[in-house]
Amino acid sequence: MDGSEPEEYEPNKIFVGGLSWNTTEENMRAYFSQFGAVTECVVMKDPFQPENLKRNRGFGFVKFEDPAAVDRVVNPQTTHTLDEKTIDPKRAQKKSQGVKDTDKKVFIGGLASTTTEEQVKDYFNTQYGGVVEVVFKMDGKTQRKEVRML
Repeated sequence: MDGSEPEEYEPNKIFVGGLSWNTTEENMRAYFSQFGAVTECVVMKDPFQPENLKRNRGFGFVKFEDPAAVDRVVNPQTTHTLDEKTIDPKRAQKKSQGVKDTDKKVFIGGLASTTTEEQVKDYFNTQYGGVVEVVFKMDGKTQRKEVRML
């Protein structure tokens, strides 16, 4: 980084979105090594699947030895393709300290199509209390309800 980047970014780390389900840490490390020495490479896995079946979640992180490698990767003139898929590397934001509004949200999937916002709010208020808002959204692919609660 040239010093003009806000302090909210990790100086030598990138977030990589749009990964193929087939991308492994090994081939991600091999790809990004062309930009500089990679010290850490993680492909995020689905924590709810058995260990031997864990599919990647479509994103990961790469840490470089030299922060200048990040500048080379995030160059706007560069298109990145890994495992036959265009990927989207960006500067990794630092983990924030303290509680944010997003820390207070809960995602619920797999609800019956007949479930109402009031039923969800009543259930969670009874179990945990303090539900401020329930928002139903439709998953575009599955046409199933998804809930976001505050």
